[in-house]
Amino acid sequence: MRALLAIVLLAAAAWSGWWWFNASTRESAVEAWLAERRVAGWVAEAADVSTSGFPNRVDLTVTELALADPREGWLWEAPFFQVLSLTWKPQHFIAVWPTEQVFATPYERARIENSRMRGSLVFVPGLDLSLDRSTVEVENLLITGDAGWSAELARVVLSTRRAEAERASGLHDYDLNLDAAGLVLPEEWAAGLDRAGVLPTRMEAAGLDATLAFDRPWDRHAIEGQSPALEGIVVRDMRVSWGRLDLRGRGEIAADTRGYAEGQLDLRVRNWQEMLEIAVQADLIGRSTARALETGLGLMARLGGTRGAIDVPLVFEDGQMLLAAPIGSIAIGAAPRLTSRR
Repeated sequence: MRALLAIVLLAAAAWSGWWWFNASTRESAVEAWLAERRVAGWVAEAADVSTSGFPNRVDLTVTELALADPREGWLWEAPFFQVLSLTWKPQHFIAVWPTEQVFATPYERARIENSRMRGSLVFVPGLDLSLDRSTVEVENLLITGDAGWSAELARVVLSTRRAEAERASGLHDYDLNLDAAGLVLPEEWAAGLDRAGVLPTRMEAAGLDATLAFDRPWDRHAIEGQSPALEGIVVRDMRVSWGRLDLRGRGEIAADTRGYAEGQLDLRVRNWQEMLEIAVQADLIGRSTARALETGLGLMARLGGTRGAIDVPLVFEDGQMLLAAPIGSIAIGAAPRLTSRR
């Protein structure tokens, strides 16, 4: 009996020691990281760094947190930020954001409110904290800018994980899945985009299933320094539903030597005539370009047996976006820049 009691007491002492070591190590790591950021020129302040949850949890809470990188021009302030974990799963964390926080850029300061903002993050074992997989869920998001604008999002779920070998083109590829619903754009943005007044105020849904290739892994060094450069995207499914407009797409694009998108997305567009009119009203394309597109896309619709939906390739080359129509390629604007080549 005494031997059994001794074993129990020894196990309890060992577990307590492990918890204390785990908790104190995390507190020290956060305080050291904040100090390193200040030496690097950041604003990195917190009123308190503490842990709780003994014996089965190690819950880290940072209060009155303020982070800013003057070189990049951003700032984030939050009354608290929590990183929760189970004692026996040191590489798996639950991140909890407050219901109110502030984010600022060189252009404007915005207030961020939500009813739920949580994330699950699993890291590859090691000091670099390289991301293995993550899921972030946000509900009832409201962003209000100092200039008086506001935007809403009913729900969004963003998931990432290191790409499986058969999908990966390099060492730093990540699968990404985005599912969003109930987007309400700022009033001025919506009015500028839909001067024709054919779209409802709320965008019903948007989603993306893709693999993103980067030149470096997403780890703590990516947060402390320059972000990894996006080298390419494989889009398995892209979807947007907004009123009568419906867009689907898939394809592959990569960054060219100047960092601009190069490749092709195969789009299926329903009610494309209305989408074309919206683009004209929003000054995204000129009226002459719209007429050329209407001729070419109308021919494609008739060849496909329907006037309401079309399948059309969107081509990215030489820094331009083009629609490949039967009458020839039609330039519709500059290609997006995926990365700045360094």
